[in-house]
Amino acid sequence: MKKLIYITTFISLILSFSACENDLNNRILPEDEQLMNTERSAFYAMIGILQLVQQAGDNAVLLGELRGDLMDVTQNSSQDMRDIVEFKADSANEYIQPQKFYAIINNCNLLINKIDTSLIISGTKVLQKEMKVAKTFRAWAYMQLMQQYGKVYYYAEPMLSVSDRNNYLVIDNMTQLTDSLIPDLLPFCPTDGLAESYPDYKSIGSFASQNLFIPTRFMLGEMYLWRNEYTLAANIYYQLIYTEKLVVLNFNNTWNSTQTGYITQWPNLFSNLAVKEQLAYIGYTSEYANNTTLSTLASATVYKIAPSAVAVNNWESQTYSITNAQTLSGDLRGRNGSYANFSKLNELNDREDFVRINKYSYMTDYTTLCRTSLV
Repeated sequence: MKKLIYITTFISLILSFSACENDLNNRILPEDEQLMNTERSAFYAMIGILQLVQQAGDNAVLLGELRGDLMDVTQNSSQDMRDIVEFKADSANEYIQPQKFYAIINNCNLLINKIDTSLIISGTKVLQKEMKVAKTFRAWAYMQLMQQYGKVYYYAEPMLSVSDRNNYLVIDNMTQLTDSLIPDLLPFCPTDGLAESYPDYKSIGSFASQNLFIPTRFMLGEMYLWRNEYTLAANIYYQLIYTEKLVVLNFNNTWNSTQTGYITQWPNLFSNLAVKEQLAYIGYTSEYANNTTLSTLASATVYKIAPSAVAVNNWESQTYSITNAQTLSGDLRGRNGSYANFSKLNELNDREDFVRINKYSYMTDYTTLCRTSLV
């Protein structure tokens, strides 16, 4: 196997969140490879992109959820996490790391500009799929940056040295960004009625490789929604549902026939990837560096993120109908669905009760990129 090299280049960009040099360009590329004209070289480059997506994924979730209604900090949370919840975070916050997304973008640019899509094997342009995946990941990274920071530094060529640092366009609104991204992705969107196609890497660790790639139709649908172009969004989502045969499965929590206990099915949406609720996800395996997931932060031992009191109280205030004549307080989609109770002893040896985000107990080795239910 050809040796891989990991290159870190410091590129000075004056970003809205940092006025210093940023570790922006983390490149993982086959050694001495100038043109990616083999399936193996393209594979190496794609694995590098997947690794960088893995490094950015959890931060993207935390930045969004900690500023939302359902997730909150705990007594164990760091000050950086509390600052996000209170909208006081600054550029020194450990979770504000836009350079990770720019590293994805730069590696995608490298693959896009270096790959030989004219390579034909058995009548097929075999590297066209890597081009499609790289452009889709690049669009995802740009969209994450715009949603989180309100500004992006847009560039379509790889930055390979500090001298390239001024070759970018400042974009500060979603319409302008999608004006560039949508035409870039449309040529790689499958014809209506045809399913998405991805590089066939078989399994990476325990994951089917095609599930590690974001469907191009999904990204286009998201961008059309941001532009309020609802008909275009609906049409492209329909094609994704139709060609992928997506079904929202009935995994609900219910009381059993005697009402003496409940049947828990909902967690299967997260514990069993075979049900295809996770349309695309970031897999954490020995193939990647810095293996970590949100499940650690939500665990009973670490316990740094939790369901918000507002969310729990809302679920508990509902009325659950066991039968037409019998009801119960609380909503099982919350209790033992979205959150679960646990107890542990404090330093005074007194038992304290807590609630944790339930799905992260099952998402121990992956982070969701997009769910079937969302589509």
